[in-house]
Amino acid sequence: LWGTAASQVMGTKMVGAINVGWMWLVLGKLKVDKNLRWWLTIFFGFGTAHWYAAVWGTTWFFAHIVGVMLMLIALVLFFYDKSPLLMGLSVGAAVLSRHPMIGGAAFFILLFSRQWQRLIWFGVGLGLMIAVQLGYNWLRFGDMFEEGYVTVAEQYRQGSYPYTILLKIWPNAPRFGYMDVRNIPLHLFTALFLPPETNRGQIRPSPYGMSLILTSPLLVWVWGKPRRGYRLWQASLAAIGATSIPILLHFTQGWVQFGYRFMLDFIPFVMIILALRLKKLSLPVILLTLVSVGVNWWGIGWGKRLGW
Repeated sequence: LWGTAASQVMGTKMVGAINVGWMWLVLGKLKVDKNLRWWLTIFFGFGTAHWYAAVWGTTWFFAHIVGVMLMLIALVLFFYDKSPLLMGLSVGAAVLSRHPMIGGAAFFILLFSRQWQRLIWFGVGLGLMIAVQLGYNWLRFGDMFEEGYVTVAEQYRQGSYPYTILLKIWPNAPRFGYMDVRNIPLHLFTALFLPPETNRGQIRPSPYGMSLILTSPLLVWVWGKPRRGYRLWQASLAAIGATSIPILLHFTQGWVQFGYRFMLDFIPFVMIILALRLKKLSLPVILLTLVSVGVNWWGIGWGKRLGW
């Protein structure tokens, strides 16, 4: 529409803004208190890695933001009781943006487990999009299952890039495979414990990511059983778990990012769990949301200063 001079960054910002609207609709169907709905929407838009990714809009962030949009569309279709075929197509389109998002299908499969007709139509939609991906691979590489990711990973592994925090600390550390169980501790450390860096008396974000508890502290409310919506909670946990498997096995933890950007692959389901866990707006929720927004604003400022 706009030629090769079109701004991908501006497009990502627009999609990110639309995502906030989709999240507002999803939360509305979860029957949360109106004030809580506002604060959870603010948290999603500005208190998570979604804000940084939407503002920066480079290739990997663009894929994340588009993937989130498509998964949110699938959830809106679900909560508004629309066509399961469209849900499958939307989840499949999300998978074409970010392959780990295939785990999100677990949410719909579990909730359609006793509705065979809807489950079949959902599978048809998802299958059609996967067929598109396989055809695309064949046109590119002459192989339906070749995508180029392993080749790129091998270039990193054979090069001198310190693409994990472990390699920065220990340059001669072993470089694990593209998908390897030995990568799991690096992901868990990054997502749960990695602190910011200190340089010449300045505290600044680590390019390898930062702990989710530090960047989005409202997420502490995710732990524990829900006050209501037990089946939705189970389905959301299943989606998060299934999505996390390829993420945790991956050879990098994101790199040159603020926070832990891979959590965007399952953030729609994290937000569902938050809504089910929180009964109404409270002072701790307000404070943790404000801290989350402040920390992510700080991260965006440092990202600009560091030229990320």
